[in-house]
Amino acid sequence: MSKNSTRRNSQIATSKVAKNLDMAKASQTEIQSLNNVAKPMSGSYISGQLARHLSPLDEAFVTPGEPLKVATAQPQAEGSGTTVPAASTPGIAEGIKVDLDKLAKRKKAGWRKGQPNLLSMRPAERRDYFVRQLTKMTSMNEALEVGRKQPALIPLWKDCLIFEGQFGYIFGDAGVGKTMMVIGLANDILKRFPDMVVGYLDGEMSERQLSNRYPDYVFPDRLKRITIDGQLRMDYANAGFKSDDEAIIEAIRYQALGSNINVLIVDNLTSICSNSADGKVAGDFMKHIISLKKELGLTLILVAHTPKRDRSKKIERNDLAGSAQLFNLSDFVIAFNSCANLPGHTYIKQLKQRDDELKYYEPVIVCKIEKDADGLMTLVEKGFEDETKLLPSREEEDAAKNEMIEQLLRDHRTFRQIAKETGMSVGAVHSRAKRIRAKACNANKGQGLSDAPEQPASQA
Repeated sequence: MSKNSTRRNSQIATSKVAKNLDMAKASQTEIQSLNNVAKPMSGSYISGQLARHLSPLDEAFVTPGEPLKVATAQPQAEGSGTTVPAASTPGIAEGIKVDLDKLAKRKKAGWRKGQPNLLSMRPAERRDYFVRQLTKMTSMNEALEVGRKQPALIPLWKDCLIFEGQFGYIFGDAGVGKTMMVIGLANDILKRFPDMVVGYLDGEMSERQLSNRYPDYVFPDRLKRITIDGQLRMDYANAGFKSDDEAIIEAIRYQALGSNINVLIVDNLTSICSNSADGKVAGDFMKHIISLKKELGLTLILVAHTPKRDRSKKIERNDLAGSAQLFNLSDFVIAFNSCANLPGHTYIKQLKQRDDELKYYEPVIVCKIEKDADGLMTLVEKGFEDETKLLPSREEEDAAKNEMIEQLLRDHRTFRQIAKETGMSVGAVHSRAKRIRAKACNANKGQGLSDAPEQPASQA
């Protein structure tokens, strides 16, 4: 049967059943016939056809994975016309892939009864309504008045680092305590807000590593750990998604809805955005993640890393790995960095906060990795200090890089590989390698160094 013929048959069958709004009286033969004819059709077409006839009802929401059910509507007043039956009737779209997830999402998001459904309109009406309602205009003073009536922001971390309902990043070098900090923050939020649920998407540690870090600690049951099936992730195309990032964001939405999550921590960014350095990929990701935040009213905290950088310089906005759009479109950005002169200490620097001033940009917050009052290993605040006093000197940074290059040369790494490891150019690595060899030979320590190839900067 051709596609056009199938569509015509589906239209006839749909109209035949929909003419009688009392679905409970429709014969099982007719319903089964509709299902058999409509099965080959695409989901969006069928859902549009059904919604067009279900528009007189108050709602037509469904649950994913279940047959389409017509929700109960209020009976009309006596003499006002046809009344809608109170009983819901399954079976109309059984076996058909309609847009169930989108409809369920609207219901979960709390859409008002009677709010216009675009699928219930004719194409011309749908376009006109969409254009008229897509943007809204008010005077600036009206907007200010609405803003002044909003409830006060609820701080989740200190007095202004993170507020409820915001989206942003915590970033820093590996090993500075970001994961311990966000888990400690989640635990603190759950203690202060008994009605909140925190989700932690763990892309860093296995169950064994978690148990080694927290051998005896018992977290509240309202802290939910989310993991990603790496093998299934690769099959996103067969599931109808354009990218694995899009598929993961939809999976996160599903988990957040199912557990009524209020705060979601993603550790780390590469778990849900595979190429944040690409401007287009980062832009699409930000669009999806901001939409998710607004739709579900989430507080979203994403953990990210820094690219290779000069540690003797202050940490700034450009040190957030990825496209500049990550910083520009976020509500808050907080940087972590190790303290050069205080082993086991990390400092926290506030780089962005849309809803308040930057109180912790200078001086920065100094923390130490240790157990808090509850026995949880985390970053415990110790005081404040000027950032410049916590950074290594330029000489110390150069010595550390030379030591790293020397070790990589011993491991038979090429200059290009060393450049990638250290964040330096290939030419700079080549120059430093020459100086290291000359110094080693003069000190009669050259025998410990391997003969790394003397290759030009363009050679791999």
